[in-house]
Amino acid sequence: MADDMHEPARAHALVALKPFLVTGLGIAISLALAAAAFAHSWYDAYCCNERDCRPYPEENVRITPEGYRLHDGTLIPFSKARRSLDSDYHVCLYRDGTVRCFYAPVGSV
Repeated sequence: MADDMHEPARAHALVALKPFLVTGLGIAISLALAAAAFAHSWYDAYCCNERDCRPYPEENVRITPEGYRLHDGTLIPFSKARRSLDSDYHVCLYRDGTVRCFYAPVGSV
């Protein structure tokens, strides 16, 4: 019976919180979209048109004396690798699947 008396107060509290919940959800979505946009914003224009570049798994990269050896055998000479702005490797591909640009994190050599 005591719980029944608190129902209007609970409903009122939920209505009062609704704007904050909606705002919080909007902020969370905005931050997620901004992070996704940043992931592509630093790729060189030559390398990427927002769909050709993506993170490349570190476990698929071997550092050799000649450069970066990718899992498919492709060799990226150190002089051709670009600097990644995060701590990950990234690859940009031509339509035929060959490497257009390769980004390596600072300190990976």
